[in-house]
Amino acid sequence: MMKILYLSDTPLQMAGGAQLSMRILANGLADSFEIYFLTPSSKRFYSNQIIIDEYPNFVLRGKSPLQWLGMAYAIQRAILKAKPVIIHVQMTSS
Repeated sequence: MMKILYLSDTPLQMAGGAQLSMRILANGLADSFEIYFLTPSSKRFYSNQIIIDEYPNFVLRGKSPLQWLGMAYAIQRAILKAKPVIIHVQMTSS
């Protein structure tokens, strides 16, 4: 089954249209695809949710270039581990 990875810059439990639309899309596609979520420090909503606890969010504002690189590396490692065919990026706060 093909894998889709949803990448969110904020935790899924935050109230907002971006998080809600991601969950609606994922639930609609779950019968045909293997769905993964990649989130910063978050409450676990899905068994295929990859959480990078070192970061409260993936927002670039207020972080140094060195922090950007560390965050990008952590995200890259998680993507390589999940091996998705499609990556849907929802980065409304960055």
